[in-house]
Amino acid sequence: MTAICLLLAVPAWAAPSARELAVRLTLIPQSPGGGLADAPLLVAGEVPDAAFDACLDAQFATDDIASYLHSRACLSAARFAVWLYRFDEEDSANVELPSPVLVIAPDADGRFPLTAPAIVEGKLYGWQVVATIEGGAGQTVNVWSSLLYFRTAPAAAVAPELLSAEARELVTELLDATAMQRRARDGLAVSLRGMRLYGNYPSASDTYFCAPLIGGMDCPRHECRDGAGIAVPQLLKLGALMRAASRLWIDAAAGPVEEADLQELADEVYRLVNQWPEATRSAIGRKLSTLAAVAEKLTVPPPDVDAQPTSGLLSELLLAIDDLIGPGTIDGSPGYEQTFLAYAAATDARLHALELRRAELEAVLGGEEATRWVEYLRDQRAQLSLLAHEVERGRLSKAQLGQRVAEQAERARLTSDEEVRYLEGTSCHVALDRIRRLTATDTEQLARLSAETVRCYLLRLADSLWVSTP
Repeated sequence: MTAICLLLAVPAWAAPSARELAVRLTLIPQSPGGGLADAPLLVAGEVPDAAFDACLDAQFATDDIASYLHSRACLSAARFAVWLYRFDEEDSANVELPSPVLVIAPDADGRFPLTAPAIVEGKLYGWQVVATIEGGAGQTVNVWSSLLYFRTAPAAAVAPELLSAEARELVTELLDATAMQRRARDGLAVSLRGMRLYGNYPSASDTYFCAPLIGGMDCPRHECRDGAGIAVPQLLKLGALMRAASRLWIDAAAGPVEEADLQELADEVYRLVNQWPEATRSAIGRKLSTLAAVAEKLTVPPPDVDAQPTSGLLSELLLAIDDLIGPGTIDGSPGYEQTFLAYAAATDARLHALELRRAELEAVLGGEEATRWVEYLRDQRAQLSLLAHEVERGRLSKAQLGQRVAEQAERARLTSDEEVRYLEGTSCHVALDRIRRLTATDTEQLARLSAETVRCYLLRLADSLWVSTP
């Protein structure tokens, strides 16, 4: 590492334009919501934070490491915001994008809360992420994600407390799980067809859009392995660190750098390392240790560092940050094996979470039907596990995996008139709306419609477990 750093003592590059940097960033919205035609209902005051992935492409067209690090510093220091849109006059067949009702910057924890008063009852909402990138000569360009949509419960609806606690929690979980599973299935379908999930497309202006590659598909979801990427809050902090280190690196090539500036940079590194979430620390512990070790060398007097120049230490720090950032928050180009294994693991977690709600299923659906659903969920988890085991052992080519997935989809296909009825149109949404409008005395109708809504989303979830065509 030291020998490499010595070669980087005098950085020289042609600063990339903002447009050149923009094609290296892909934004993928994850939740809440889904496509326009199948957006879940949410309670206005309980809409979760906007969650998205940022994929950084490392394949810059340059062999110059100095130019690469400068470009990465600009890219990783992008400023993110979430734009929230409200459609006051909804026409789901032809929705024009209105002006945003809220532009949300990250809070102190790097989260993007979707909050009132912008969110009210009985409306259709859309949201997307925008990243602003600064390039050479002070140029800026925006990168936009595709949109996710969700609806809030009608203003005239009765409070959801009319439902039993079991039914209310179960419906909420099924709304989220079904929307995520349907998009994950579409993402797996794209991967098995050998296509990239997302791509950036330039418009006539300096604005870039991230959009699905298959027409008619509602924003597929890209599952990723635990620990394969870093969370957005940490990405934002690393981006700020890389930008600060890059500026000092440039200054160090021209002359001495203030020790106070180096100490401040090192302190920021220590703070980030010490506050890294435990949930992902084990997967990248070595990289965090390397980052902290380089920061410590920045604060040691020069005679004790074997005369390694400050610019060399700063370049070493930049390389350590870049190694940690990797592709961003997700693995940008996973193979078909990794894609399926991530899909199987995420699907298994969703199905297992529903299994643990057996008591709620029994309370809403009755013991006999709840038992059938629990057995079904366990069987699908077992099928996923068996297939994942074969993929892990390298026993299946992409074509063979696609065929096996299609065969499983055929075995699990829902065909009865009653089941198909639940999979078409908006019957789930209508049923939930009717439940919210009932009074506390309508106990029999509440129970029947609660069961109908839960059954509807269970069937939709079941229909979204397997890709029907390879």
